[in-house]
Amino acid sequence: MKRAFAALITLIASAAALPAVAQPIVVEVFANQNCAACPKAHANMAKIDAARDDVLILTWSVDYWDYLGAPDPMALPEANARQAAYAERFGLRGPYTPQTVYDGAVQCPGNKIRQVNRQLERRAKTPLPLSFVSGEDGTFTLSGETDAAVDVRLIHIADIPGMPMVNPVLAVDTMDTDLPLAPTCEGRCVLVAQAPGYGEIKAAAWVQ
Repeated sequence: MKRAFAALITLIASAAALPAVAQPIVVEVFANQNCAACPKAHANMAKIDAARDDVLILTWSVDYWDYLGAPDPMALPEANARQAAYAERFGLRGPYTPQTVYDGAVQCPGNKIRQVNRQLERRAKTPLPLSFVSGEDGTFTLSGETDAAVDVRLIHIADIPGMPMVNPVLAVDTMDTDLPLAPTCEGRCVLVAQAPGYGEIKAAAWVQ
């Protein structure tokens, strides 16, 4: 069942003694295998991923370029929905690839490295307002303060040797937001807390 946290989230006393996970800059890449400019964006993201430990990159495959060639096997309806919501909120004429979105707050073409670096510099000065706190039992709580509700999603990452994309998204689960969160992840997963309607990202952390 999809529910949002209350509009005000404050530090949870029971989690105060537990370590808060360092908050990364969340970079979402929207791409398709039939997009001619996407390989350059993937190469840019791979270099950033190797050079920085404060960035969490998620690659979403969309399907609207499938008519140009073979259908992208990684394309997800969630990717289309996310990007369409971002395009509307940012006032764009429509979705495009390769697009990169930073903390759900700003965007730029992923193949333009100067623009990418500029957005990373800006977001590094704007820390996320919430953080996930991990417990010894594998559960997570949220700490911090925000005046907006959040949705929490568990994003499953594909682990495919030789894949040029950084952290390609395989599937998405909407979490029941009763605290503490108990995500079930068989491989590599990321928790993301985000304002409803694919708004700005408030917290993110690797589950494993």
